[in-house]
Amino acid sequence: MNRRTLILLLLTASIALSLPIYVFADGNVEKAYCKITIKEGYVVMQVSYNISGNYPRLTYNISEYKDYIVRIYLIKGTEYSIVDTGDDIISVQYSIDTKLVFILKDVFKVEGSITKVDIPLSLIAPLEFNVSCDIDIIQDIASEWDIAYPPVFTKYTSTAHGVISCVSAAEKLRAEIILRSTEWLWLRCNVLNRTILIEDTGRVTVIDYMVLESIGNYRVSRVHLNLPANATIKCVRGVLGKYIRGGGIGQYEVSASENSTKLTVALVAPPAPGEIAELTIEYTIPAFSENGELIVNAFFNPNIMVLNSSVYIRVLGEIRDISMSPSERFVKGIYQVALFKDKIPSIPDLPVNTEVKINASINTFAKYFQYLKIGAVILIPSLLLFAYYKGFYSKRKIPTVVVEKIEYRSLVESLRNNYVKLFDLIERRKELRLRYLERKISRHVYRQRLLSISRKIAALEQDIGAKIKEMEEISPGFRHVADEIKRLMAEIKDCERELERIIEDRRRGRISRRDFERTLNEIEAERDKKMREISGILEEIL
Repeated sequence: MNRRTLILLLLTASIALSLPIYVFADGNVEKAYCKITIKEGYVVMQVSYNISGNYPRLTYNISEYKDYIVRIYLIKGTEYSIVDTGDDIISVQYSIDTKLVFILKDVFKVEGSITKVDIPLSLIAPLEFNVSCDIDIIQDIASEWDIAYPPVFTKYTSTAHGVISCVSAAEKLRAEIILRSTEWLWLRCNVLNRTILIEDTGRVTVIDYMVLESIGNYRVSRVHLNLPANATIKCVRGVLGKYIRGGGIGQYEVSASENSTKLTVALVAPPAPGEIAELTIEYTIPAFSENGELIVNAFFNPNIMVLNSSVYIRVLGEIRDISMSPSERFVKGIYQVALFKDKIPSIPDLPVNTEVKINASINTFAKYFQYLKIGAVILIPSLLLFAYYKGFYSKRKIPTVVVEKIEYRSLVESLRNNYVKLFDLIERRKELRLRYLERKISRHVYRQRLLSISRKIAALEQDIGAKIKEMEEISPGFRHVADEIKRLMAEIKDCERELERIIEDRRRGRISRRDFERTLNEIEAERDKKMREISGILEEIL
């Protein structure tokens, strides 16, 4: 062996050793491409194959991953089907230009400022063959991140690329991603019930009822949703009452763009991790006609992960034909209803068709005829009673009594808004104390911010006291309501003192972290319950 040959062999060996080649199983190997996108609280795995053999159907063993799989989509162009995940072994009909999309939840594990994301790469390979896979990872939720395993990836600012030469379904290969951040303000929609009222051919009314869960590590105070373009918001309501338009707590903001209508809701009672919030949003969207059919964007995702959805399309008249097969069709009063289960894409930006074409006969008169029937039932007896008593009372002289009614609705609304601001400040004060406890801010900054919040709380409490006194003078009956509110506020202040005490105990090391977090959650739950009771009382008397 001459010197040149030896050098070439050494170079070849060094290059081969430097390449991370993972071979996990024997058997036929096909080409695959996988794009993994890490989003706010969920992961999307998009898989496609370049198959040389003849595989009419592909099967996957998902028994170990069923708790993490939200939905599996088989997408070709803008058409898609949902894969049934009821069994441990699933089967799909794969063809050219088809993508298999796995939506994964609960794969994040938060440990302080470190969040580990556990991604099951074995889902890439079907049971029929192993795959040589090109993998791209995309994440834009953390400024600092890393890939702990497998060590085959070249990492860039927000992306990474790697090749695994052979992935087998039997090997249970997983990727572990490390994200570094202190705050995850994540929400997901556990339930989305959408009612679409079609009573005209120009616009339709949409009512979305959403159950939102906080799945990050902090309370989420704002909900950001995307509705279709040219949507007009009619009403936003929570458990504690209506939200008004504006930029503060208990209010909502709307901004329009060419492709969507953005809705931001500042929640009255922001949910802590594991807690829920409920929203009902009523709005109208355009409907377009084409060849006698009504085209409605019925299944759009409102920019949030959706676990379960139901869409009720209610037509005032007759549904002659509909472009998608509903789960159920039935009649409710003067409406014909088509029900669709889980047709709303589980995540936003999934490249699928969300429009439905409806051939319907709209019977506008039916709605007004119903009102006429109700009016007749009320009006006819009223006229008969009026005719009877008119003859009796016309013989008597009735003294005129002037009753002065004092309108204090605006005063109640002002009082409610003040309590919303007060509760927000109380929550901000608690968060400030926790940030100081965790040494995220300096003592100087902590004292300045605490003083500012305390002054605002004192000013609000003074204004609230003046308004309550004014309302007691206007309506003596309000005193009972005021007494109940004062009692609840006294209990809230007791909770605040308890929070301050356990935070101080934790700072001095008198209580373990586990006991601290448990007690903190218990006190917060009790305090928030009292806050909701006050908001409910004021909402009832509005």
